[in-house]
Amino acid sequence: MFDLINTKKNGQSLSGDTYARTPARTSERSAFFKVAVATAPFMISSGAYTFKLTADRLMLAQHSPMTMSAAISSGLCAFMLASIFIGAVGYASVLVSQFHGAGQDRRIGPCVWQSLLMSLGAGLIIMVSGRITAPLFWVFGHAPELAAGEIIYFQTLTAGAVFSLLSTSLMCFWTGRQKTWVVVVVNLFSITCNVGLNRVLIFGLESVGIPAMGIGGAALANVASDALKALILLIMFTSKTNQKLYDSRPGKIVDLRILSKHIIHGLDCGLQALISVGSLACFNVLMGCYALTALHGNVAAASAMAFTLNAALSIPMIAMGSAVAMLTGYGAGAGNETAVRRVVAGAIVWTLAYTSIAVTLVALNSERLLSLFTNAGGMDEATRRLASSLMGFSAVYFAIESWSHVFGGVIRGAGDTGFSMRVSMTTGLGVMVGSLVVFHCGGPATTLWGLFVASAAIRSAALIHRYLGGRWQGKAALNQGGSLRSKSFAEPWPVKEEGILV
Repeated sequence: MFDLINTKKNGQSLSGDTYARTPARTSERSAFFKVAVATAPFMISSGAYTFKLTADRLMLAQHSPMTMSAAISSGLCAFMLASIFIGAVGYASVLVSQFHGAGQDRRIGPCVWQSLLMSLGAGLIIMVSGRITAPLFWVFGHAPELAAGEIIYFQTLTAGAVFSLLSTSLMCFWTGRQKTWVVVVVNLFSITCNVGLNRVLIFGLESVGIPAMGIGGAALANVASDALKALILLIMFTSKTNQKLYDSRPGKIVDLRILSKHIIHGLDCGLQALISVGSLACFNVLMGCYALTALHGNVAAASAMAFTLNAALSIPMIAMGSAVAMLTGYGAGAGNETAVRRVVAGAIVWTLAYTSIAVTLVALNSERLLSLFTNAGGMDEATRRLASSLMGFSAVYFAIESWSHVFGGVIRGAGDTGFSMRVSMTTGLGVMVGSLVVFHCGGPATTLWGLFVASAAIRSAALIHRYLGGRWQGKAALNQGGSLRSKSFAEPWPVKEEGILV
């Protein structure tokens, strides 16, 4: 499907190893198959992470529906606080790709270390910010039991956020070199440990004297599994082989030139994530502000069930977006617009098939899905009716948002990140403002969910329009100053003889 990318550099043929890292001439393979193969590792990683979240929430729901609601709202707030830093440290993956593509492998280790230094500083900022902002959950007017659980979960996650940031930085060493399966295996091991710890710490283990910790145990299990993952990745990263090939234990840790690139470009990515996650956090916090009544039931718990369903359904589509972005980047780098359009066509077929099947299964099995969230005490009828209704909204939201994953992946992969950021910021801020207005005007929870679905429709429509208009082309690579290299697809890694352009 793809032409070879950069088969020559500085007039010389690429080595066998570099040649193996470029997409082969496989025009006879269908785009449908290509997209499926590229999606697999992303799907396993995102699926495993979502499974961890779902298992966490199901166990908390069995412990108490209120603790599940507290974990979702406070967990989103903690992630919102960390998201801008996650974008910054994750930019190391881009720099690693550039150094690797330029054959400057000895600069990869120091590059990752700049991200690790940023993670340590960001972790301290998040921890302090978490302690300062945690009392705001009382200000939101949540029920005392809900607010108490939110504060415990939020403070524990923010205190341990440094381990998640360190893991993100270290994973860039492998993802930047397209060694994604290494990350998949480590993630699976970490998530397996997390689920096991959840079971023990949430409900306790009397035989060995471990008390039931409830929501605090769930938060502690998340932090412990992230710390374990960071330790494993650090040991692998600093191995003798990686030291020899990539200088993973450099004599000089600080490189101000690379560090400045992390901060400047990484924070741009983090800002988009901050707005997107912030809108979700605001939405969930408002759901917790609805009073518990006999007429409407437990709005916070019903909405949490709908969000959990959406997270589970979105696993393949999040992975699809990442795969499409990667394949688009290769096609754009090769100047092969036809290859990009074939990727999009394959992704469209996959999306139509998956969303149709998923929505149908949800419609036919709504009662069974609700039973997963029911503890021994059962669920009152008002909450059950509301949860069933919100799950319908969740399924519609998922079906529409799936298209933003696909076409957003194309836009990002082609380098048109500015447009993607503007769309996300506009719709995210729209959800925040609209939700606040509806809530303060006494609107029901279903109206807020309607706004949520509308934002997905606007976002998807904008990205599809951008793709069809073709204005995403010509933005594949930037020079040192940050301007476009050309009006057509450019090389993925611009290089000079004396060094790489980052």
